[in-house]
Amino acid sequence: MFKIEVTGLDALRKELDQFSDRRLNATVATTLTRTAKRLAESWQGQIDKAIDRPTARTARAVSFTGATAAKLEATVFVKDAMPGTSPADYLVHHERSGARLVKKLEKALMSSGGMPSGYVTVPGQHATRDAWG
Repeated sequence: MFKIEVTGLDALRKELDQFSDRRLNATVATTLTRTAKRLAESWQGQIDKAIDRPTARTARAVSFTGATAAKLEATVFVKDAMPGTSPADYLVHHERSGARLVKKLEKALMSSGGMPSGYVTVPGQHATRDAWG
């Protein structure tokens, strides 16, 4: 999560006496929301560049909540409350260069003794692949 705080509003309000508090707060909220949207688009662009043929879930991993006049706070985040493995869980390994998550098939093979721990599965030479590889 990325946090943006606006300080110095009291000094700005003194300079902008012609604006009402409601109008000034609405203007600041619009600015925060637009900034959050641009930051979310930038994050998503970086994900799209870093991952070859991202799935639809990965292509929509970044979101934001806009500010309101009553709550001058906008939030940009990677979605983490989704069924299955959330983008926040698997994208963290791309960001921090860690080992990827173990897939269900790999867990099953390791628990049955069919594959040693620490190994990963990859498609064979003649395996058919879908649009995401």
